[in-house]
Amino acid sequence: MVLKVLDASGKATSEHLSRFIQEYTLLSRITHPHVIRIYDQGFTDDHAYIAMEYFEQGDLRTELSAGMNQRRAIEVAVQVAQALGAIHERGIIHRDLKPENIMRRADGSVALADFGIAKSMLASENLALTQTRHGDVVGTPYYLSPEQASGQPMTPATDFYSLGVMLFEMLAGQRPFRAESLDVLLARHLTAPTPRLPEEHAALQPIVERLMAKKPQERYPTAEALLADLQRHRSP
Repeated sequence: MVLKVLDASGKATSEHLSRFIQEYTLLSRITHPHVIRIYDQGFTDDHAYIAMEYFEQGDLRTELSAGMNQRRAIEVAVQVAQALGAIHERGIIHRDLKPENIMRRADGSVALADFGIAKSMLASENLALTQTRHGDVVGTPYYLSPEQASGQPMTPATDFYSLGVMLFEMLAGQRPFRAESLDVLLARHLTAPTPRLPEEHAALQPIVERLMAKKPQERYPTAEALLADLQRHRSP
């Protein structure tokens, strides 16, 4: 177990505290093997804390940097898709899917973590904590969906786009879009075609392209639909 602690004593902490409380509120509703386990939340006069699962293996970035084979990439994508299915069913969009938010256990399984900017699609559960001004860019630029890049409304399909970027990176060993400036990078998410995977992974190109479709309605409609395609390529 590990404690995530926030200094709650300063005057400028209200937004951070709101996101901190939001993270616990959202995660406390979810029990799933591929979503980080949350045990407790508490407050002192000066601090707030969340007690959560500890991952001694670190995040997926370490494994990605060392290189991943196709079997492992599909295995991780399947587990992340299952996690997304679980949160989407509860009306939650993660909005910041990236390797640093995919945590690894000793048994090789992974868990989706860091819901600090997640947004509930259920108005009654927004708690006035998840509102984002129209036009704000939320998320990590390399994994942003086109709708995030342009400040448009987000849906569960937003998370599928980011998973597509991750899957491409796991297979190709590099991100699909790179640029020397943020503006150019966002423009590529908005307009550039999905690059081709290395030839040995060509069979997975249709999955990556559907995940990374520019229009949300052209991506997978549900995690179950994505999982059906991934399972066809999963080694026995």
